[in-house]
Amino acid sequence: MPYKDLDKRKEYHAQYIKKWDKENVEKRRLYTRRHDAKREGTPERKAMHSSVAYRRHHRTKLGVLKQYGMKCVYCGEDHYEFLCIDHINDDGRAHRDTPEYKKYARGGMFGYLSKTEYRPDLYQVLCHNCNAAKQYYGIKPGGNKFKSIEEWERLSGKRNGKK
Repeated sequence: MPYKDLDKRKEYHAQYIKKWDKENVEKRRLYTRRHDAKREGTPERKAMHSSVAYRRHHRTKLGVLKQYGMKCVYCGEDHYEFLCIDHINDDGRAHRDTPEYKKYARGGMFGYLSKTEYRPDLYQVLCHNCNAAKQYYGIKPGGNKFKSIEEWERLSGKRNGKK
């Protein structure tokens, strides 16, 4: 070591490492890859990655929901846990197959919407129940198209009116 002074030694060492890294790019990659491979499967590392992804997802979801209204357009539900994003034109499958979606969709629909412009003409906030009712039963907001229990019993009966 050329320096006994601690600050000078740290500075010298930092410069030495920087120079060595430039001269030995392939060795540095090999050392880094080997070091990371040793730590990759450890429970601590898995827990760290899991918690980072969990926080990122909820931070992104919250930001997108606030941008789009934070309330179900159909029923008014405002609990965060129940809310999702819906394609107004029912073209979600086709949209998820586009190259643009695949480019920006790290984190799914919320990740995509956080990286693209605000489009209230294409997307809306729905609770999961209203989203499923829209998908399976064609229920729209405003018009009460819910069927009564009697109607469902009549529809589920056997053919020719026999039970």
